[in-house]
Amino acid sequence: MKKPAFTLAELLVALLIIAVILTLLAPVLTKRGKQALTIGKKNYQYKLYTYDKTNPECEEIAGVDNSLKCNFTVPAQVSLINAIAVSGGGGGAGATQSSVEYSKLLTVASLNQTTDKKQEIPIGPDITNITVKHLSGSGAGGGGASWGSSGGSGGAPTSQADCDPFNALFIPAKYNGTGGKNLCVTKYNVGDTNGPTIANSTTTVTTESGTRCDATECCWRGTTSSSCTASGSWSGHSTSYSGCIRTVCTWQAANSSCQAWAPSGTSAGDWRLPTQNEMKGWANNIGRVSTYLGSDGLQLCDTGSSYGSVRCYYYYRCSGAYSDGCYPGGVWSSPSGYNFDLYSGIFIGPGSYDVRFAFSARCVLESGLSSNTTLSGGGGGAGAYIKNYQIPSNIITSNIGGKIVLYAAAGGSGGNSASSSGSSASNGSNGNTSYIEIYDKDNVLKWGLRAPGGNYGYGATTTSFGNGGGERAINTCQLYENGAWKNINCTGAGLEGNNGAKNESASSTSTANGGNGAGSLYNSTNATGGGSGGNVSSANGYNGTLYGAG
Repeated sequence: MKKPAFTLAELLVALLIIAVILTLLAPVLTKRGKQALTIGKKNYQYKLYTYDKTNPECEEIAGVDNSLKCNFTVPAQVSLINAIAVSGGGGGAGATQSSVEYSKLLTVASLNQTTDKKQEIPIGPDITNITVKHLSGSGAGGGGASWGSSGGSGGAPTSQADCDPFNALFIPAKYNGTGGKNLCVTKYNVGDTNGPTIANSTTTVTTESGTRCDATECCWRGTTSSSCTASGSWSGHSTSYSGCIRTVCTWQAANSSCQAWAPSGTSAGDWRLPTQNEMKGWANNIGRVSTYLGSDGLQLCDTGSSYGSVRCYYYYRCSGAYSDGCYPGGVWSSPSGYNFDLYSGIFIGPGSYDVRFAFSARCVLESGLSSNTTLSGGGGGAGAYIKNYQIPSNIITSNIGGKIVLYAAAGGSGGNSASSSGSSASNGSNGNTSYIEIYDKDNVLKWGLRAPGGNYGYGATTTSFGNGGGERAINTCQLYENGAWKNINCTGAGLEGNNGAKNESASSTSTANGGNGAGSLYNSTNATGGGSGGNVSSANGYNGTLYGAG
């Protein structure tokens, strides 16, 4: 029978020896790799072998976390072996608060200008040094826009912009004959698409129908030219207003239609037929008002040729007109029975004709323009800011267990537009205060720093645009210490917003840009203002952003 390797007594002695060895060698147990440490005692010599996962004789056990399997070769002349397995404890549970990386920049800012953002950080023993890199109040909102309609300066056109709403050409006074005045002249015939409408008192027939019109006031639509061109292009100018299909009218129909026409911004009676004197001025400047200008000119058609204008030769198809003829190359003037005719590039006239001739009719506006006024709001000012402010270290170390509160304020709201024509818009609202505050473990405020928001932009009144929000006073930042708030100087006061604008125009959809919101410390480019105008009521001020906007 084989003798057992160990008796119970021997095992107990071995365990005692192991305990002594572990106590003596605790400082070296963490060494990596397999190591043999020799310990001499009386007539015995003991060796301690340590293993970790870097040893080539060890490998991790699949499916079992943090476990090793090692092969140990017993050295010669060893009479006693003891195996010791050492395991590490699990990691502590993480905190539920937001993590903080020390020596890093922590930013709290709202990406949406209408909402704020707050973050709380617990004060632990490792937090000892905090620098406020940048604390900024939010931008203020811009003011709303207003609009109104009233008589302009004499009601006379002064530029092409005044004539554009009527599909008319602005012809300066110097081209309108002796003693002429500024005029808007329609670029399309009475009765044509984009031209003045035919008066209700007028009888309208089509040339294709062959219907005869014997009334005093008659207009003929459809094909009115026998030899014609439908479009033309000259040195970068072109027109698609066909010389083949142009409405022609008797003098009475032409005169009544111009007198009755009242597009938005004008009244019935403001428009009329051109005078002989005015048309003489056009004749002397035909290259400045019509020929070779395409749609940038009057777009008169030429009876004799297509040089510089589309051609429109006469056509005997206007039943009931004088000799049943259609003459789109001729243009009626006042007084009754006179016209001018564009023939081979020459505007000839005045000629006296029977009032039942069927000629083209153009309407002119000398005065009577309504003035639509658009007034935009001012831009909001930027918030004041503080840079590179060192929080005293004793404030942190004496409040371990408390918290740091970071608050990024929402931008101020934009003002509302005027509720109706002739009323005032509302102001925007100030930007809001951003802050950093430190509380002790009992949630009592111990220290704080505040930067105020920007000043609001002013809404437009019935007579004036809104002013921009002014610059903040430099001493409007605040510090809380020793139980009280006090004013301190900000690093920067924040830029002021730009003023709004005023625009007067005959157009009912005129616009005036809103004042730009103030740029910020981070972005010196101003935020674009956006007041719309005319007779619409959607021109609210823009909301402020974190760093100032209009």
